[in-house]
Amino acid sequence: MAGVTRRTFLHGVAGAAAAGGVRPLWTETDRQAVAGFAETVTRDARLVWRRPPMDWTTAACLGNGVSTVRVQRAAREDALAFRFGDTAAWESAGPSLELVLAGTPTAVDWELDLWDAELTGTVTTTRGSVGLSALVHRDLGALLVSLSPGAGEEAAAWAPTAGVAWREHRIGTRRLLVAATRPSAVTGALAGTPDSLVVTHRAWWHRFHSGAVLSIPDKTMQRFHRVQRYHAAVTPPSVPSPSGFTLPGTGSKSGPRTHPVLAGDLPGRWRNCRHDKEMLRDTVRPALRDTVDFYAEYLVEGADGRLHLPLTHSPEYADVVDCTYDLSILRWAIARLGELDRPAPPRWADLATRLVPYHTDASGVMIGAGVRLAESHRHASHLLWLYPFREKVGLARRSFDHWTSMRSGWHGHSHVTAATMAASLGCPDEALEHLRHFLGGTALLDTELTPNALYRRGSVSDHTVPAAAGEALLEMVVRAGEDGPAAFPAIPASWRDVAVAGVPVPGAGTMDALRRDGRTEWVRITDDRSTVETTGGAVVPGGGAGPPLADVPGEPGARRWGLPDPFVGRPTSTDRLS
Repeated sequence: MAGVTRRTFLHGVAGAAAAGGVRPLWTETDRQAVAGFAETVTRDARLVWRRPPMDWTTAACLGNGVSTVRVQRAAREDALAFRFGDTAAWESAGPSLELVLAGTPTAVDWELDLWDAELTGTVTTTRGSVGLSALVHRDLGALLVSLSPGAGEEAAAWAPTAGVAWREHRIGTRRLLVAATRPSAVTGALAGTPDSLVVTHRAWWHRFHSGAVLSIPDKTMQRFHRVQRYHAAVTPPSVPSPSGFTLPGTGSKSGPRTHPVLAGDLPGRWRNCRHDKEMLRDTVRPALRDTVDFYAEYLVEGADGRLHLPLTHSPEYADVVDCTYDLSILRWAIARLGELDRPAPPRWADLATRLVPYHTDASGVMIGAGVRLAESHRHASHLLWLYPFREKVGLARRSFDHWTSMRSGWHGHSHVTAATMAASLGCPDEALEHLRHFLGGTALLDTELTPNALYRRGSVSDHTVPAAAGEALLEMVVRAGEDGPAAFPAIPASWRDVAVAGVPVPGAGTMDALRRDGRTEWVRITDDRSTVETTGGAVVPGGGAGPPLADVPGEPGARRWGLPDPFVGRPTSTDRLS
């Protein structure tokens, strides 16, 4: 469809509000503007290759959230590999289907269009060229590839490894392949027509991308957000199983265990399911009770009348009494149980009142009793109360500054954590600085954002980190706090104009909002029960002219995020990170 520029979107949806107050619902014109803008910004975030990708860090990634395929050079020089795998590890070998070519690949001209979730383009070899189009069908999980060999590459042929079921049909010069690790997926795909399969596949992705539309002046950040939404649907980020949970009284000697609160992502479930009484009752509440009951057995009353925690381990730092890491988890769990069980049973109230406060010194919150943060710590586990628990502690700013002042041991994901914390503290320019560090592509202790916008720790992938970076960006634009949802809570001074449409607000529905020239003009919150609207809004501090709103003609061959070829984007002049 015809492109809708950012300027058209911003001024179009603001028109009625500026002219005559708040309308009860969006007009059809507004809906079309949002849908068109979603397509424009999603297509703009396409990934582009000029050289054959060599491994998983540069491969083209396709998938449906269960089945994944990465497209890259094969071990043999005359072939491309379509490697199948699950969503747990992009770096795993897995079965593959290789396209053996007549010549050796020398260049590619590929685009991964996120809007359609399709890889298209050509591969050039020493003998000729081959056109291709590939996707992993959203419903079936089958790989569909259309080949159009040119002169000199008519002999190109598929060579599968064990574990891949496949069929190929020829229609004139075109060759249509269906492949999967499950034979039933191939059978299901063959039951439909190629055109119908493409239609249903694209329809799902178009609906997906039409949600959570984000318009910000920083095109690099905007593109990164769209890429991470794509990756979230291709490879749903799995919650890691954090270790470091140790038996009180033994510290690290008891060995690390999977943590019941963090491994189950209870903070995330709480935020997303606060209005889902069944989920809270059946899943969250039992886990919270188990956690509190576990810790309560070990709490000891001290001479000060407070309940203290014996020696445990602060992850990757030290064994310590009254470990801040454990105390913050326990305090958060007690507070949530108090909200679920109303009126709160005396036991929860007693624990909350008597639990020892975090130990502090001039640097802020300490690791635990008598142990302060004295060297760089990549995880900042002693700041768990700040994020993700969002506990209000008077020394929050001082504690954060102390942690960020020592970065020699940081990994790439440390900047993501810092960005989220800075946004939650209302420090948008610091949050932006940390996100730019992360997107800059500089390896920090053998971790980095990869050219295809995944993340590596040494030689392995980690889906959760770039997803968390996308969440950090959203934290700057939309927040769901205890006092209700907030629009534009941490907007950098240079972001004078920001718009969001259909952005999920955990526990509150979705938000549409507009900020123009540093001022919030209107906000609309919609859930299944009601729509709440407001105009005016708070003035957002700002300054400076900021980048232009209109899209600028691209610069072919320019690099994205400071990363080297073969990943090449077409950024605008507003994309520079310096």
